[in-house]
Amino acid sequence: MDSDNAYRPRDAGMDVSQRAAYRQLAGIVTEALTTLSPDLRTTFDLACLQEESYRDVAEIQAIPIGTVRSRVNRVRTLLRSKVAQTFADYAN
Repeated sequence: MDSDNAYRPRDAGMDVSQRAAYRQLAGIVTEALTTLSPDLRTTFDLACLQEESYRDVAEIQAIPIGTVRSRVNRVRTLLRSKVAQTFADYAN
């Protein structure tokens, strides 16, 4: 992921508070992705960020398609948890 564009909102029509929230969310996601094992990070990157099909990811990594699904689900669950935890901390 290009670090210059990682925190740049795609919608230029966002107001200041929306852009700040976007940057914060992008930072949470980026930090969480850096803590993943290389296998999880690569699978998630290929399937979700580069938008390869699960079948293509399975072929590229020489793993079963079920493993691709499992890894992507594990990362999505982790990301949901990190985001929820961060915003719950603000509510307290």
